[in-house]
Amino acid sequence: MACKRSIKDAKRKKWQYAFDAAAASRVCGILEKFRHIKGEWANRKETLQLEPWQCWITCQVFGWKNAKGLRRYRTAYIEVPRKNAKSTFSSALGLYMLTADGEQGSEVYSAAKSKKQALIVFQDAQEMARRDANFRGMFGAHVGAHAIYVPGTASKFEAVAAEADAP
Repeated sequence: MACKRSIKDAKRKKWQYAFDAAAASRVCGILEKFRHIKGEWANRKETLQLEPWQCWITCQVFGWKNAKGLRRYRTAYIEVPRKNAKSTFSSALGLYMLTADGEQGSEVYSAAKSKKQALIVFQDAQEMARRDANFRGMFGAHVGAHAIYVPGTASKFEAVAAEADAP
């Protein structure tokens, strides 16, 4: 249904939103510069290759804009079965939002019911950032134990939980 809506919206005339293919492609291109940090792909030092579903979601969220350049979607709910690289995709997307989205004071959170769950995405993002000196240098990102910071834009990426984990 979302695909049909997107196609229908692209054909609309005199509508407040337009699809910015260059903006959507830019985000996908940046995500694909990050390297895998686990498994056989990490052993071969391969960069991420977005699956078609990942590219489509990214393009929908980042491509639709109004005349002021503001995105159509502020929230995206993505439900995907196990073992489909959700954490890897989310980690790279969080790093993009932290650094390359043009937002001053960006606040990116890996949120979950428990801290242990929230740390899965955050720690993957930490490791992606640690292994990529070009990324850190280009954006001035600092990888700390509990957050990834970009002092130049006052931005941060942290893990947060709804509940405190038991000791």
